[in-house]
Amino acid sequence: MENPELHENIRKGVDLSVKALKKVYPFILGWELSDTWYKYNTTLYIELLMDVEKLSEIFTWELSQYVTAKLERGEEVKSPATLAPFEWGEYGSEEFETKSEISHKLGRDIRKALNQAYDFLPDGYKQTWETSFGKSQTELAVDYYIFKS
Repeated sequence: MENPELHENIRKGVDLSVKALKKVYPFILGWELSDTWYKYNTTLYIELLMDVEKLSEIFTWELSQYVTAKLERGEEVKSPATLAPFEWGEYGSEEFETKSEISHKLGRDIRKALNQAYDFLPDGYKQTWETSFGKSQTELAVDYYIFKS
């Protein structure tokens, strides 16, 4: 299947949803379509752009050396974890488990708020798919977080 264009009204619906999300989470800069967004009927996958500096103001954890080096070179860091730029400690340690849980909860809260904003939009701004019972609304999901400085 070739990569089609997302309908302008659907794109505007995602824009509005992310704009509402940014009011709650000021470290979110915007969004992009995931590379495989068109492959699924039930879910519209997006990638959220995140400001590492604003995220660091909230979570005062140390940035990982890997992330710091990439950002200093002007590169972005892409991860499925909301708090990936930070040091989490040794795998399996109490620090790691705590930070992993905080990252997971933040991601869950972001997805919930994103879909709540999307649900409030008029139907013309939401992607739908056909079922044997009629039209169903596509859910928004964050595929990756893209961290920038």
